[in-house]
Amino acid sequence: MPTAHVGDLTIHYEEHGEGKPIVLHHGLAGSTEQWRPVLGTLRDLGYRAIAFDQRGHGRTSDGTKAFTIPQLVEDMRGLMDHLRLQRATLLGHSMGGRTALLFAMNHPERVEALILNGAGGSPPTGDARAAFELFVEVARKQGMEAVWALDRYQARLPRLVKETAGLRESFKAGFLKNRPEGYAGAIGAIVSMPDLVPRLGEIRCRTLALVGAEDPAAPFADVVAAKVPTATKAIIPGAGHFPHLETPDLFNAAIRKFLAA
Repeated sequence: MPTAHVGDLTIHYEEHGEGKPIVLHHGLAGSTEQWRPVLGTLRDLGYRAIAFDQRGHGRTSDGTKAFTIPQLVEDMRGLMDHLRLQRATLLGHSMGGRTALLFAMNHPERVEALILNGAGGSPPTGDARAAFELFVEVARKQGMEAVWALDRYQARLPRLVKETAGLRESFKAGFLKNRPEGYAGAIGAIVSMPDLVPRLGEIRCRTLALVGAEDPAAPFADVVAAKVPTATKAIIPGAGHFPHLETPDLFNAAIRKFLAA
């Protein structure tokens, strides 16, 4: 499998298809594997899809620098430099969406279009932050199996992940592949991120705010649609925080409509 040496990292990445480049940035506890349901659609649309494991996840190394959203932006920029991509469409899920959003703000000349999948623009507060802090503590002291077993973690799983035959098992298997320090570090990046909402008006590239109707992050899609002049919104009925896994046909139809426009 190809790797890129970027700063303090060895980044694992995969390329699928040929044509216009689109870089896929997964979310917390994810990996390149979560993009499997999307790759055929991107290939059919004439895209060269580049999926990579972010810092501390999958087959990418942990690195030595602190996990922050700005650092994840620079990791992605370094991968694009390695691949000699001057400009690309970005598709980011959850934490990857937060990263893609800041990337588009800091490096607008390098972003053709932006797809935010279940993204947020501000650090979590209240119960969400408390849950993340608990997950970090348990992961570091007891491991990923113990995080999965938490009632508080199970309560955050989308309905379709819980109810769909095979999806719960594959989702759990992917989650348990995570390394506790990489998982904890990524949560640290999320809770310490800058508030990007005041900067949303800076976005000028075509933008799709895509979200599952049952996702707690759904209100942010409305904020993006209101504040980004070039944004459109797509709500995936029945889906939660992982529409690309829960309802892949509906997800693919939404991105197909946006990218083919």
